[in-house]
Parts: sequence; C-alpha cells; structure tokens
Amino acid sequence: MFLTCNEYYDYRTFVMFSSCYFLLELKITYLRELLMLQLNTILVPTDCSIHSKISLRYASRLAKEFGASVTLLYVDKQVERKKAKTTAVKSVRNCEGQENLKKFLKSGNSAENDINLVVLEGEVVAEIINYTKNKEVDLIVMSSHGYKGLAYSMKGSITEKVTRYANCPVLCLKNNGQHFI
Repeated sequence: MFLTCNEYYDYRTFVMFSSCYFLLELKITYLRELLMLQLNTILVPTDCSIHSKISLRYASRLAKEFGASVTLLYVDKQVERKKAKTTAVKSVRNCEGQENLKKFLKSGNSAENDINLVVLEGEVVAEIINYTKNKEVDLIVMSSHGYKGLAYSMKGSITEKVTRYANCPVLCLKNNGQHFI
C-alpha cells in the first residue's frame, strides 16, 4: 500500500493496513484512540465533606489526563424542606451554596479556576440524575460514606441510588480504602 495525497486515503487507513514494522507504534496509538473512552465532562457531586475531597482529587487527575472539564455540584436540600417560593430567598441560598463550594475548594488546595461550580436545589439524587441528562456528563466521580446497619437504613446511600439511575458511568470511591491518586 502506498500513501498518496489523494483525499480518499486517510493516514489511519494506511497505518492499519500497512505491514511495515516502523508503523507498529502508530498502529498501537490508533487502536488506543479507537478504543479509548472519551471524557469531556466529569461531574463531582459533593456534600462538602472530607470524603468529597478524595473524589475531587480523582476527578481533577482524570480531567488532566483526558483533557476534560470538572463540574463540582452541590445540591441544597434545605430549600426543598422549607418550600421557599420567593426568588430572594432562593438567590441567597444559591450564594451561600457558592460560598460553601469556594471554601471547600480552598481547603482541598484545588485549582479553583479549572472547576465549574454549580448549586442546585431539591432532592439530591433526582437533581444529580437530571443534571447528568441535561448537560451530557460523561463520568460521575463520587465518594461513599460507607454507612452500615441502622445508619444505612435511615439515610440510605445517595451513591448507590446515583449508580443505579445514572445514564453514564459512575466511579465510586470508598472513603476508608487505599487511594492511588
């Protein structure tokens, strides 16, 4: 096979069907591109706990490797409980949520300008699932608190519910496990 400037031949076609040894590296690179997961948007739902810092660290590293953007999502359920109807109360809550996220980022020593901050209000699992559907999220990275027994039956597991209903892959990190990043 001979590579020409003809527009009908793509370099990838040439690389895949060539038997030359020096093109082996190009073949491997092309196959990695072909099979590799493309990440554009990584979502990190947070409750501003210490466990969420681990998931933010993983998401930041993955974003760096894949060239993706990271969105830090905080869902304020206090507004839902109080059934606040006025926009003034909602805007104050939104500002408080933004401030909580900024404090969380500063405490984790993350690059604040590389991370998008989003504050929503409502039921946590439903808001996370709706956000992933509306914004075309490619990966969700979240930590599990590891509740057991009565605490699990009382609080449930947000991570488990998100994993069950999400339309994209979920990377679930154990809070007391060994971490590599």
